[in-house]
Amino acid sequence: MSVNQEFLDNLVVRPIGPEIDLQSFCCNDTIDWYLKQEARRHHTKRVAAVHCFMHEEVLAGYVTTSMTEVVLDESPLRTLYELTEILFRKGGGHKKRFPALLIGMLGVCAQFKRRGLGEQMVKYAIGQALGAASAVACRFVVVDSDATDEAMGLYRKCGFSAPEGQKRTDTVRMLHDLRMRP
Repeated sequence: MSVNQEFLDNLVVRPIGPEIDLQSFCCNDTIDWYLKQEARRHHTKRVAAVHCFMHEEVLAGYVTTSMTEVVLDESPLRTLYELTEILFRKGGGHKKRFPALLIGMLGVCAQFKRRGLGEQMVKYAIGQALGAASAVACRFVVVDSDATDEAMGLYRKCGFSAPEGQKRTDTVRMLHDLRMRP
């Protein structure tokens, strides 16, 4: 994929609203259906924040984010992420649920593909999580990626990994760890 930096630098990010034309957006059936049928309602009800990446007045892509949690029941995963021995009271059980930001939907309009927009939107979501982390704590960014090489490759390029042993076949849960390193 080649990055078109001039194109990316000229994009404007706006929340979804009635002034944005959704009907001409074309990515794939699932992404298009969500955008055209549910995105505005979810944004208004505050169950998802819908961020529109605009090229002039044309919707080039969008990403939705919301809060979620990552459950790490398995000791090897808690060890991998250095989250063992997390207690909130003396004699209590170890914490297994950790705060995260969810990338719910992400789509690039067909006419704007292969310019670096997908990666830019993932990085935008990671930036949201980092911004929130100082105020409310956020350890991970999580996505249920389509199980395609293209989708998983995008998230891997942005630092996501897929924990072993997943039972899903249509999507793959991928995590980006926001832990601060010395």
